[in-house]
Amino acid sequence: MLLPAGFWRFDAAGIERDVAEAHGRGDCSRVLAAQDAVRLPHRVAGAPLTARGDGLAEVCDRLEGAGARLGLELDDGTRAADTTEAAKVARNLKESFDVLASALAEPGNEKAVRATLERFLGALPADGHCRTVTVTDWLRGRHPGQEALDRYAGAVERAVTRTAPAALAGCGDDLADAGQWEEARNHYRRLLDRYPGDERADRARKGVARATRAIELANVTRLLAGPGDEQSEYCSAPAKYSGAAPYRKGRANRALFSGPTEYTDRLPDEWQTAAPADAVLVVCVEQPEFGTPVRTCPYEREPSGSTRNVTFHKIAVPVRAYELRTGKLVADRTLEIGGTSCPAVITYYTVGDHDSGPPDQYVSPSDADVRAAFGPLVGR
Repeated sequence: MLLPAGFWRFDAAGIERDVAEAHGRGDCSRVLAAQDAVRLPHRVAGAPLTARGDGLAEVCDRLEGAGARLGLELDDGTRAADTTEAAKVARNLKESFDVLASALAEPGNEKAVRATLERFLGALPADGHCRTVTVTDWLRGRHPGQEALDRYAGAVERAVTRTAPAALAGCGDDLADAGQWEEARNHYRRLLDRYPGDERADRARKGVARATRAIELANVTRLLAGPGDEQSEYCSAPAKYSGAAPYRKGRANRALFSGPTEYTDRLPDEWQTAAPADAVLVVCVEQPEFGTPVRTCPYEREPSGSTRNVTFHKIAVPVRAYELRTGKLVADRTLEIGGTSCPAVITYYTVGDHDSGPPDQYVSPSDADVRAAFGPLVGR
């Protein structure tokens, strides 16, 4: 009986030595593999030796689990730009680093912790630009309860600096492609703020400009929405779209008209547009009113035969024009539309039995008259 017991004790000592050497190198995979060779006779014959190995294996099992969990956070970048998913990634990172911190607080585990951390940092970037940003943003922070990991701050900072600029630029591009312009611009700006000398800085500046134009266009489009015969919200809160062409006096400027369409609908198609992206001017049109009187003519009322003079007026249309590129007011005037007057017969309506005769009238403009009034406003 003594010979078998001695053999198992001797073998347990060899296993314990292999476990200790592997742990001393920070090789947790080898620790677990070596300790896995322990059998019941080892535990009976060499209990203290196997107990020490169990303790080291337990630490390595925790570290391997944390390392595997950290690796999972690098695998799938499909939803990392989603706020809920990003919060989940951050929570998992914290829990995994809590394990590293607790292991580091125990004597002798420094190399194993370092190896686990270096494997994780070396695997960056993650599978997906936005997920990489989530990970590197978390790593940049300082988290309560993990002060022991500050000794590895240099390694963490180097990994972040190596991967974050490309991730910020790439995530900005991905978000822009998805039409998430506010978030895209935020990522480009963070790249410029944190890494102004990075080779992707020019790309980020162009990304900021592109995103800004898209945000402005979406805002202008929203402000200009509304019923065709009513002024849009833009007219009380003008905004800029920096992607629009500049307004030039004396040159053709395509306009988007907002307000009553009775006369603007008669303008040539090439003078106007319904698409904010194609406009140079936004012209806010008020309801027409009587303008300059041009002629007064007598009309005989039937059946009484009495005569009443009727004055015909030009059509006065108050307008305000804004340069879309800047949102600035460039014209505030009243246009007057001319036309023919004094037709042979005019029709008017009365209410009740009282008939005070026909009121003053507008002239009857031709399309050419309407164009002549609006032409100078849009440079035609």
